[in-house]
Amino acid sequence: MATKTVALLRGINVGGNRRVPMADLVECLEAAGFEGVRTYIQSGNVVFIQRGRGDVRSEVEAAIAARFGFEIPVIVRSGEEMLDVMESNPFTEMDPTKVHVGFLNDPPDPVVVGATDPDAWAPELFVVHGREVYLHLPEGMGRAKMPSRLKVLAGATIRNWNTITALVALTSG
Repeated sequence: MATKTVALLRGINVGGNRRVPMADLVECLEAAGFEGVRTYIQSGNVVFIQRGRGDVRSEVEAAIAARFGFEIPVIVRSGEEMLDVMESNPFTEMDPTKVHVGFLNDPPDPVVVGATDPDAWAPELFVVHGREVYLHLPEGMGRAKMPSRLKVLAGATIRNWNTITALVALTSG
């Protein structure tokens, strides 16, 4: 069975570190046997067709490490899961340019979530939904204080709302 899948690479092409040119990434994943590989912007968003493969995340991480010589954490979501991310947005009444989502491989520890004071960063807000942490950052990501200090985001890769809608469009077409 063929499934459109999204791989979100964490921490590439930031400040000149861990450079991964998107054309090279496409070639890398095609050589690893993935089909219909496409990227969206330079921050490590890849859409491809998955045909009944095993541990896709491990396969993508291994292919990247072999090609580029360093390890990159990868978070994988199916097209259906990306649509659910979009539909589960608790901040639909907010300016979408101020909404971001932190993607995790596993749901955050409920103890850590429960111990986090949601008012500590007001007016910045967060809501945990499964393996995603939705963020409302009224001053934008560049001025936000919460994302770098919020323990529930440990190991997450964060995408803005525009990227999420674009990835949903790429997986639904």
